[in-house]
Amino acid sequence: MDSAIFYIFIGTLICILCAVIFRYLLSSAFNNQPLHQFHRKAWGKPWPDEIGLAPDDEELFGVEIGPDAEEYLCLEHIKLVAKALRLATNVEDILVLRKQYTATLSMLIDASEGKERNIVLTGQPGIADITILTSIMGETTFLLFILLHRLQRRLPTAVQVNAEQLIIFDECGVSVYDTKLKMHQDNTLRRRLSRCWALCDSNQNLASPCLTIRLEASFVVITSAPQPHRWQGLLKQMGGAVSFLRLPSVMEVGAVIKELRLDTEQTLSLVSKWGPSVRTVLRILRDPTRASHYESDVRDAAQALARADYSQVFLHSQYGLLPTLAGSDLVFVDADPDPQFNHECSILVPTAFLRNLVVQASTNLSAEKAFDLLCTLGLSSHSLLRSSAG
Repeated sequence: MDSAIFYIFIGTLICILCAVIFRYLLSSAFNNQPLHQFHRKAWGKPWPDEIGLAPDDEELFGVEIGPDAEEYLCLEHIKLVAKALRLATNVEDILVLRKQYTATLSMLIDASEGKERNIVLTGQPGIADITILTSIMGETTFLLFILLHRLQRRLPTAVQVNAEQLIIFDECGVSVYDTKLKMHQDNTLRRRLSRCWALCDSNQNLASPCLTIRLEASFVVITSAPQPHRWQGLLKQMGGAVSFLRLPSVMEVGAVIKELRLDTEQTLSLVSKWGPSVRTVLRILRDPTRASHYESDVRDAAQALARADYSQVFLHSQYGLLPTLAGSDLVFVDADPDPQFNHECSILVPTAFLRNLVVQASTNLSAEKAFDLLCTLGLSSHSLLRSSAG
């Protein structure tokens, strides 16, 4: 009798264990289904796109739109990509390609064929939200572009957007690895990863690439906020270089507005006031009441900047002057133009409205401190400063 009860108990335990394992495998397969759908859609196949035309009224931009600027390329079905990668944000379903994307991609290809093995990409928060990533920086947009570019050409690519998982796309399919496991002991993983570019988005929930990527990937591209504490440590550990994305043109901002079927007639006025931040412009277009909140925020930011210790707010580095605090809608980071490699940057206050706020805030400072602030921001020749001094 006791023996029968024992065998019944063991049998029940085995059934429960099998059910748990089956549910885990079923759940894992279900959770990874969007990844497999994405791989089948992208691997070796052209990704759906369309050609867009810039608004034909040149006065919308205040600049002459030449024949080379009339068309732009849009990638579609971006929500499918975001769902597959489990990006921690909502996205629009279209990605307008900036001209700099193709130039930067060419630079990365050249770097991967040379001595560099790691590149950090950074820039002004909100400038490149061409997929309209509502809570993350525009560099993420560029990673999506690189991923689609490589998968269409059957180029093995790894992606890490959080600290828990590593995703590999190659001719074998798509695989998800748990970064908490000892992945460097998995010879199959190491072999697959050694052929990959690894795309790591530290603008998501990721501080740095996992150890296996650092050791095994053939080339690593890391996106990061512009604050140096976010990426200088990585470069010291891994070696490599940093590249800054340029601010978008008025036409590029207008292209996004047009594709989202918003009011393109406001493009120039909004960019002229708030600067070339796609994120800010779109939020105001979608909810005009936000404009008063933004105005209050930038006024507060100007006052806070005037009160700050500039040696703590800005860092003189080998790459140029960098902000040490979170990027604001007041002071922008831009790449110095370099056709080969945007390895230096500058800071600027991009519009007359924003510059006036900084100058007005500086009037509460001593003459010496006000001059230091305005020189740091390149505003020492500002007309308001000259009139107040006169």
